[in-house]
Amino acid sequence: MKKIYEFTIDKEEEVTEEEVIHEEDGATTTKTKKVKKFVPHKFFIRKATHAMMDDASLYYGVELAKAVKAGMLTESMLRKRFEEDGGLLNKSEISNYEKLYTELQDIIKETASISSSNKKITKTQQKKLDELEDKKNDLLTQIQDFENQKSSLFNQTAETRARNKLIIWWIVNLSYKTEDDKDSLMWENENIQQRINEYHEWYENREDVFSYEVGLKFLYYISFWISTSANSPEAFAQIAKKADEQINKEVLTYFEQ
Repeated sequence: MKKIYEFTIDKEEEVTEEEVIHEEDGATTTKTKKVKKFVPHKFFIRKATHAMMDDASLYYGVELAKAVKAGMLTESMLRKRFEEDGGLLNKSEISNYEKLYTELQDIIKETASISSSNKKITKTQQKKLDELEDKKNDLLTQIQDFENQKSSLFNQTAETRARNKLIIWWIVNLSYKTEDDKDSLMWENENIQQRINEYHEWYENREDVFSYEVGLKFLYYISFWISTSANSPEAFAQIAKKADEQINKEVLTYFEQ
C-alpha cells in the first residue's frame, strides 16, 4: 500500500513515567508517576489505486441516479429552467452586477494612474489611494456576494449531493492511522456503508482539539485532492499546505467560541 501524504498531530495524554531515585547508601529505587504530555499520533492518506478510481466512479453514478430518482434536479435541468425564466439573475441584479465591475475597473485605473507617477506620492495622494483601496475592497465583497448567490443556486442539485457523498466515500477509504507501527483504516468496518455511518457519528461527536483537527485534516486534504487531482507526494504536500491555513483558522475560531 502506497502513501501519498503523512502527518502527525500531538494529543495531550496521561502517561506513566519511571523515575530512578538514588539512595544515600548507593542503592537505587524506581518509582512510577503519571504525568500529562503531548504524545504524537501518526496518520496518512493512502494513494488511490486504479481499482478504487473505478469504484469511486461507480459510487458517484449510483448516488447521482438515486438523487435524480428522488426528484432532485440536475445542474443542466436547473440551468435550463433558469434560462427559460430569464437567467440566473433578473435584469436589476444584472445591471447592479455590471455596475460593480465598471466601478471596480475605474478604481483600478485611478489607482494605477496615481501609483505610476514618477514623482513622490504626496500625503493627499496617499490618502486618496487609501480611500480607493477601501472602495475596491467593498466592491470585491459585493461582487463575491453575487458570485456566492449564483453558486448557492446549484447547491441542491443531484450532482452536488453525489459529489458530497463521494467525498465521504473517499475519506473512509483513504484515511489511515499508524499505531504501534501498524497501519489501519481510521474506520475499519468491512461494510462501506457502515464505515460511512461510523465516520459521520465520529465526526459529529468530536469534542477535543485533537479529534477536531484530525477530522478537518482528512476532510480538507481529501476534498482538495479531489478538486486538484494531485497524485504525487510533492503535489499533495502543496495542497495540504494550503488546506492547513484554513484548518488552523477553523480550529481557532471553533474553540474560541
